[in-house]
Amino acid sequence: FSDLSVKPGPIVPPLEELTGRVTLQEDVLIANNVTGRMRLLTFPTMDFQVTGLTGKPVVSAAINGPLRFAGTGGPAAGKLLRKYGLQSLSGSGAINMRARYDHAKPEQWETNGSFLLEGIQAKTHPAGVLLEDLRGRVTWNRERSLDITLTSLMGRVNRSTFRFDGEVSRAGTPRMILDLKAHSEHLNLAHVGDLVPALEELGLAGKLDMDLDLHLPFADPPKSRIEGVLKTSGVALRLPSGDLAVREGDADLKFSGNAARIHEATFLLNDQKLSLSGEITRSSELNARLFLKSPNLNIDRLLPETGEGGAPDSKPPRRRKEETEAGKRPEEGRGRAELPRLFRTMTAELELQAERGQYHGQEFQDLTVKA
Repeated sequence: FSDLSVKPGPIVPPLEELTGRVTLQEDVLIANNVTGRMRLLTFPTMDFQVTGLTGKPVVSAAINGPLRFAGTGGPAAGKLLRKYGLQSLSGSGAINMRARYDHAKPEQWETNGSFLLEGIQAKTHPAGVLLEDLRGRVTWNRERSLDITLTSLMGRVNRSTFRFDGEVSRAGTPRMILDLKAHSEHLNLAHVGDLVPALEELGLAGKLDMDLDLHLPFADPPKSRIEGVLKTSGVALRLPSGDLAVREGDADLKFSGNAARIHEATFLLNDQKLSLSGEITRSSELNARLFLKSPNLNIDRLLPETGEGGAPDSKPPRRRKEETEAGKRPEEGRGRAELPRLFRTMTAELELQAERGQYHGQEFQDLTVKA
């Protein structure tokens, strides 16, 4: 076949200019040397095989060759881009991927391959944040769990540079291991939130500089290791609970193997000015010595009671209809949230000093609390 167009479904863009060869023998469909495009995306060579057509089919696919993203495209392509928060997307790359899906065992789907990015450019809609010169290689393998490797993945977000190298093993499982080197310079977190819709509800803002080397085995916290520095300026975020919001966060943290030193971190927590310093060390468990100061502390603002509004400048997270059962509130049926395993055995010494403040309407001065 050649110059074929197929509309897979109401929400999937049409496959156009398809060429290739299809054969059907008994219960097996084979498609070889298939090429084509989907609006902005030009596909490389693809091969497919489907067995068990009359029962529960098994689909195998192989994709190998160059990919190309073609700017803004026409009106239909522009509409598709805006659906995903983009004005334009361009650049090229190469993919080498294999996948297998068995309808009788949908949870055991398999895929492996690599994706080479070469100068990807994107612009968000409507904010106009620029992702420039995204390069690097992403390699993955998924059998029983997903392993991902990032090799020299780098680029710029509105001229602020970032780079990632490392591996994520057993992603999405309790035994996940994160080995990652992360670097950024003056990275605007609001721009990152605009590029990554999943971060939108955090209300990120401020600048981030980091140069970190991380080893985090989630199932074995005592073996965790972090090296490097992290600095923030004017950071803001809303915590997922919706009850706490941070603004104007300036921090200077240094990590050295088993220790994290907070030289000074100042921020507004629910509009309460706080400063934090201290040290967190790790041997077989976490040990923390922290000093928290405030010139005027309204404890009621930090501990909102049930029925009170959310944190300042916070918005309730949007929920898709399918995320909740009919007739139930989103909060119903949830178990109590647990701290990550790393923090469940933490020993902490905390000293709180407040020049003045109030709690349940009662004012106080020169408060010092040690715990």
